[in-house]
Amino acid sequence: MILLFHKRRMYMPGSFRKKLEAADSLYLRESYAACIRECGAIFEKGMRELLHNLLPVIEELQQRRMIEDAENLIGAGKAFGTFHLTQLEGLYRQAGIFDMLRKHVKSPLRKTRRIDWKTMISWRNEAVHECREFSPDEAMQMLIWTRSFLYECGLVPSGHQQDSPPKADQPQKSCAGCSGSIKEEWAYCPGCGMRLSLTCRSCKRILMPDFRICPYCETQVPLCSEQAQQISEKVRSEYAILCRGAWLDGIINARERLLLNQVRLELGLSDAEADDIEQREAPPGVINYLRLVEGALADGVISKEERAFLNRKAASLGIDPADANELEEALKACEEKRGGELVVLG
Repeated sequence: MILLFHKRRMYMPGSFRKKLEAADSLYLRESYAACIRECGAIFEKGMRELLHNLLPVIEELQQRRMIEDAENLIGAGKAFGTFHLTQLEGLYRQAGIFDMLRKHVKSPLRKTRRIDWKTMISWRNEAVHECREFSPDEAMQMLIWTRSFLYECGLVPSGHQQDSPPKADQPQKSCAGCSGSIKEEWAYCPGCGMRLSLTCRSCKRILMPDFRICPYCETQVPLCSEQAQQISEKVRSEYAILCRGAWLDGIINARERLLLNQVRLELGLSDAEADDIEQREAPPGVINYLRLVEGALADGVISKEERAFLNRKAASLGIDPADANELEEALKACEEKRGGELVVLG
């Protein structure tokens, strides 16, 4: 089965780019069901490729066993190479494969995790088996999910120069604990015994000793259970208060968005944890709109078709055009901070 799978296969990034261009072309020709079928095929092929490339580099036996057990459960004896999209999604969910992928694609996969997988698969199955009519907005939503998945998982290179997160591995000249002289390569201060650095368990990059979350891949730094229990409630409460203040006027600007993201990292909150808190504090519908904008920005470009789609969504959610623009500018500022130039067309 999966543990005996053959050599690592390499994919051609250009093949996924061409498939995405084909899906875009179908949308422009108003062949919406065909566009959704093509996007479903891209997801299916992409999920297989990611797993093919992940298997040879998994070092932990427990993770490999998790994948094998899920494969046996879902495929009933068939290898994952023959799985259809529904089975692949089940395999990824059951085995926690996106968690394993984060280390190897060097991304927290925030956009990919926010895909509505149930709806995406349902639309794909309806397009393939029921031949129902789809609206332009449904097809555009499918395209946004597909683009987010391909770019974030590295199946289509973005071509953007990624800005480095906070410089965690800069040389330290004095100990923060006792102010004694220290060398860059030291792990502990010889004067007071303070830990000077640690390594991220996921991406293996050097972190500052007081980091609670890796700023590169957003893997949380493990704490002892007593520490974790002590800070968890306080951290969540502190972030909730900040969110409440930022959303007090029903809108959030670029400065507030950047501050929220900075504080989130400083507090050691994962993107998902911060999302849950912000969902409770933000006006209804606004977070859903922001997720659509974030997905449209996956490739750094908002096309005129995506712009029309976003305008319709803002109107249906009752978001004023000026407020929608300010929300988008705030999100773009945060994305630019994370890395990549953004282009808006139309």
